[in-house]
Amino acid sequence: QKTKEKENKRLAHLRDYFFAKMSKRHFDIMVNGDLKNRLPNNVNISIPGFDATFLALELDARGIAVATRSACIRDQGGSYVVSALGKDAARSSASLRFSFGLGTTQSDLDRAIRVLINITRKG
Repeated sequence: QKTKEKENKRLAHLRDYFFAKMSKRHFDIMVNGDLKNRLPNNVNISIPGFDATFLALELDARGIAVATRSACIRDQGGSYVVSALGKDAARSSASLRFSFGLGTTQSDLDRAIRVLINITRKG
């Protein structure tokens, strides 16, 4: 139980770090969901003007894995979770979900942020 609590605290710190760093460096980022009332290992963002599938493929080509929607959904639409939060279709289709785990480090997040910013600046 103590190990789980310690890991949840570490992951929540990484999640908050990711949000803060992305917000400073990428002004168009939109956080999907509440900043505090969420799982400690989950970051879900939308970047207006970019298709999530395009971003996911570009990130994957650079060794960074993200999801665009729930793995159990087969349709080609955007994230049903983002839609359920009352967000429009454009925001839903621009949704990226980053999940963190035991091996995730702050330097991993720094690299993911740098790569994502480079991709979106090139368009």
